[in-house]
Amino acid sequence: MVPNEDRNLFHRYLKERLEGKDLPPRYEVRAIRKDGNVIWLEVSSRLLTYERQTAVQMMFADVTERKKAEQALRESEERFSRLSNASFEGIGISEQGKIIDVNNQLAKMLGYESNELIGRAVLEIVAPESRELVMTNVRAGYEGPYEHLTMRKDGSVFPVEIRARSISYKGRTARVSAIRDNTERKEAETALKESEAKYRSLVEQSLQGIIVATGPEPRGVFVNEAMTRIFGYTREEFYSFSPKKIAEMIHPEDRKTFFRNFKKRVEGKDAPSCYEVRGVRKDGSIVWLEVSSRQIMYERQKAVQAIFYDITERKKT
Repeated sequence: MVPNEDRNLFHRYLKERLEGKDLPPRYEVRAIRKDGNVIWLEVSSRLLTYERQTAVQMMFADVTERKKAEQALRESEERFSRLSNASFEGIGISEQGKIIDVNNQLAKMLGYESNELIGRAVLEIVAPESRELVMTNVRAGYEGPYEHLTMRKDGSVFPVEIRARSISYKGRTARVSAIRDNTERKEAETALKESEAKYRSLVEQSLQGIIVATGPEPRGVFVNEAMTRIFGYTREEFYSFSPKKIAEMIHPEDRKTFFRNFKKRVEGKDAPSCYEVRGVRKDGSIVWLEVSSRQIMYERQKAVQAIFYDITERKKT
């Protein structure tokens, strides 16, 4: 009734029990039912006297379903381990504020060996200035994403983006967190902001009028200070102008040329790199302008940047 793989164990424990030796209080073996199916049994035994002779009383509990559940759990944990270690994100599992499991990526990100992180308080790897934020989100069960500062083993601090949620882990409630190193993104954002600030400074100090317009019919979304001086309108007025109003800022005899070239730029087609038109100022006076334009991306959409150079004095000359 016991498969060959477990038969030696079963007989040895029975023999040693009869000899009065110390044995584990319980052990597991497989058994073969009459119909040929194999089940798992948990066996416990004790020595006693039965009808005036030494005997062993054995008790068998069917633990087949429990063994199936344990096997399914092991397989699930193995899948989780393979997936988490293949992830590009750091993954950590915590329980009551203590780290109970991490993947290789998180350990590498923080400069630890995986086993060095197990048992540590979660807050040990959070920069002091971010600990209150993290604890607030943990207590609230917030699933993110949100950003905070994390601390490496060497004490250096770097920005991360984190998502977290509660899960069932080994039969207990735990919190799993997916952590992404944001260092490169933050550096790129900083560089972009610095670049934009430099560009804006150059644009604002330029003597040439600059306007950025979007749509098949021009609608201003950005103008510099020189543009307001050339035409006499405020920036707020520029931003509120309809395409029709912008058209009225170009002399009637030059509108066809201006809008033909603008349309070509919107469509990405070749247009004259530089041409002349007359502009109509707010006070009705005429100003001669040299115009150049190009297609750009502005706030994630295609736009046309037009540069106006006041050549009125040159034309008079």
